Amino acid sequence: MNLTKIPVWLAVLINVNIVVGSAFFIGASDIAHLSGQLAPFCWLLYGCLLIPLVVAFASLSRLYPTAGGMYVYSTQLLGKMWGFLSGWGYYIGTAVGNAIVIHAIGTMLHTVPATSEALTAWGLHPVVIDMIGITIFSCLNLLNIEFFERLQIGFSVLKCIPFLLVIVSVPFLFKVSNITQAPIIWGGLFNTMPFVLFAYIGVEACCAIADKIENGKQNAYKAIILSCISIIALYTIFQGLILAIQPQNQHNVFLGIIPLLTDNQTIVHVGNSLIQGAIIVSCFGGFYGMFYFNNWNLYAMANERSIVGSSMLAKMNKHQSPWICVITQALIIVLFLLFSPNVEYLVVISNFGILVAYSLSALAFIKIRKSFSSLLALVSCGGLLYISCAHAAAFGIALFLPFLGVMLLGVLAHMLQQRKT
Repeated sequence: MNLTKIPVWLAVLINVNIVVGSAFFIGASDIAHLSGQLAPFCWLLYGCLLIPLVVAFASLSRLYPTAGGMYVYSTQLLGKMWGFLSGWGYYIGTAVGNAIVIHAIGTMLHTVPATSEALTAWGLHPVVIDMIGITIFSCLNLLNIEFFERLQIGFSVLKCIPFLLVIVSVPFLFKVSNITQAPIIWGGLFNTMPFVLFAYIGVEACCAIADKIENGKQNAYKAIILSCISIIALYTIFQGLILAIQPQNQHNVFLGIIPLLTDNQTIVHVGNSLIQGAIIVSCFGGFYGMFYFNNWNLYAMANERSIVGSSMLAKMNKHQSPWICVITQALIIVLFLLFSPNVEYLVVISNFGILVAYSLSALAFIKIRKSFSSLLALVSCGGLLYISCAHAAAFGIALFLPFLGVMLLGVLAHMLQQRKT
């Protein structure tokens, strides 16, 4: 076996690990409350809508197996402006996603008894914790801390703890009556879309390791599709198990499990502290990974001279980190945290930015392959974009201005660069 290549099963495992984590822990409770019995079907519905897009990404990655992903696809097949809109929309959407995760970390730290008292005594509001977290992770990225990347293995192990708790509790708590007593909230199929889609974002990252798989031409496509199906199955099954093991009056789907297993308050306290700690650490790992890779998204655009100031953005510091890209992303995250009314708003904005890139990739795919699968990818993306716009409209155009403003600044910077060249 070629040691430089990985087998299909390992590729699937890596891809699942990239996507599954903090977003599911953040959104599972909201989805259960918004849709009742339909919670598992929300994951299944939107996951199936994403499959045609994943097929498109897998096909495009075969044609353009280079760094840059959706930015490259749109640039090569639709033109420089569309390519920039794809890359910039994805970059902004991911940055807003980072804002969601870092804010979730600050909020959760205020709910853990071990840290809540200290933070309260110090007068640290969640927003202040957000800023501290952004500063710390920016510094880690500026220093290009290699040991922190190795900790991703530890993050992966810890993120399994909440899932293992669900599995262990099934023989003791599983009741069909918990499912039947839950309400059927049809509106949940629409209202849960932002949280569900946010948890699926990153499924396109499966394409990034296509050239590292054994017999890539034959197996990469298979690995990418199996990864997507595995993620859909995992989300759907675990949301269903959560629905079956606890009544609907629980406010937190993971922290509500141990109290149902025992009345011993010491065990409940220690167990829930462990669960909260595992979720927080998973969020830390998710934020670090998203923040790190998004810096290189901007760097890739700068390297292609696609934005004004590209020579500065492409500069490395002595630690081989694109330091201006790091600072730029940190400032964008701060901007959205300061102007956001709530987490749902940030989720909608993040989804919208990334769906811009998805839509342009779907158009690029249909340009090279006029088939039913390419048309289905475009229709799926159009449907998701329509629902996302409907959610965005609920907040009003005024709250949408920060996103539109940052997108417009990027377009102007791109146009100025094109005039120079």
